[in-house]
Amino acid sequence: DLLHAAPERVFEKRLRALPNLRYTAGSLFPRRHQVRVDLTDIPFPEGSFDMVICNHVFDEIPDDRRAMAEIHRVLRPGGRLITQTPIDPDREVTFEDPSLSPAERRRIFQTADDVRTYGRDFAERLAEPGFDVQLVDYVAELDPRTVERHALREQGGNVNGSDIHVALKRAD
Repeated sequence: DLLHAAPERVFEKRLRALPNLRYTAGSLFPRRHQVRVDLTDIPFPEGSFDMVICNHVFDEIPDDRRAMAEIHRVLRPGGRLITQTPIDPDREVTFEDPSLSPAERRRIFQTADDVRTYGRDFAERLAEPGFDVQLVDYVAELDPRTVERHALREQGGNVNGSDIHVALKRAD
């Protein structure tokens, strides 16, 4: 059982086609075969999923800690959250300011949707609800030409440190 939050179309299509997977695509603004899911109040019972995929979403949620706790709640013991988000390795602590206007957010974060820039404390935030966190900096494993060709260290035209993928396991 997989919950895919804010599903990317290319992944959604492929995951739906897998015969041995019960796939649920959830979005705050659902399309076609998706269900409405607010990650701060997930409409499924505790222990509903074996895996949750949530890419580039936490930096847009005003109460990201609540969303992380809700994802932890709907995962079965031993379940996994796979997420990715940009982390600024020069920041020790996540920067967030809920009073910023959309124009200020666009200037600071390169998008009006983001409400924070994660620092090196991102793993600690994810561990708060009980996840066993494993940081995987996949970019560090690639050769420099591949990184440059796919612009894996850039966001909005600016070098942005590591785009670290995080795999999390709910403690049993």
